[in-house]
Amino acid sequence: MHYLHKGSNVEGPFDQVALLRKVKNGSITQETLLSRDGKTPMPAGEMDELQSYFAAEDSAPSPSAGHDASQAPNFTQVLRIGISFLSDHTGITVSAGVFLLALFVLSGLVAYDFLVGFLAVALLTGPAMAAFSFYALRLFRGQTVDGGFIVSKVKSSLLHLIPTGAAMFLLPSVCVDLLLGGSGPHSAAVALIAVILSVISLFILTFFIFAPLLIVDRGMGFMAAMRASKQQVFRGGIDMISIVFGLVVMNFVGAALLILPLLVTVPVAVGGLVHLYDRFFPYEL
Repeated sequence: MHYLHKGSNVEGPFDQVALLRKVKNGSITQETLLSRDGKTPMPAGEMDELQSYFAAEDSAPSPSAGHDASQAPNFTQVLRIGISFLSDHTGITVSAGVFLLALFVLSGLVAYDFLVGFLAVALLTGPAMAAFSFYALRLFRGQTVDGGFIVSKVKSSLLHLIPTGAAMFLLPSVCVDLLLGGSGPHSAAVALIAVILSVISLFILTFFIFAPLLIVDRGMGFMAAMRASKQQVFRGGIDMISIVFGLVVMNFVGAALLILPLLVTVPVAVGGLVHLYDRFFPYEL
């Protein structure tokens, strides 16, 4: 946590996510006085933990240059932001664990009753992911987190979130079940197919990862959100693809390791993803 000093006034404390946002919007520069204890201010540019933030902003091109690969931070920076998000907002960890525990159960339903599992994943996962991510995004932006407002936004977007959930999460659910043998022992051929489908599902999640947020935050339709997400990930080049793919794989491995790691991997990944989302799809007044 850090405090902002303005003359005799002290504001804060601010977590790392809030500080990064202030660096991005220019309200904190390298000359701005900050302190870790609220008592001993020093220029922000002299704080080791903020060096990477200023370096990233200095290397970013101007808005007129467009969003190219050079704007994407590296995976380590995104991961650090995600870890900071986890430590500063522990409540979201519980929400994430409950959400993915439900998703894990749904993957079993797909194996034992495909129709029931399909409907459950399609109807619940897209809206749940959108609500969870939108909640995290508003925390990241420093906006008011109103449960009623988030629910109303998700409800008004259900017709677009349901097909998004089916497109993004049905195949990964089936793959997790096949890899864990939830529907019984499988032959080597089935295991190979499961691995191939898992790789395909990871890329699907990577390219369309921003779609639920675009639907709720920007009011886009299903196809428009999927297209915008894919275009932005592609536009970022191999750096952007590798960052998002790494966050997706982290959660896939967490699911394969019997859920408990998801209590850590999900909020870390969501914290990193909302940072990327806010960078490439900034808030519009």
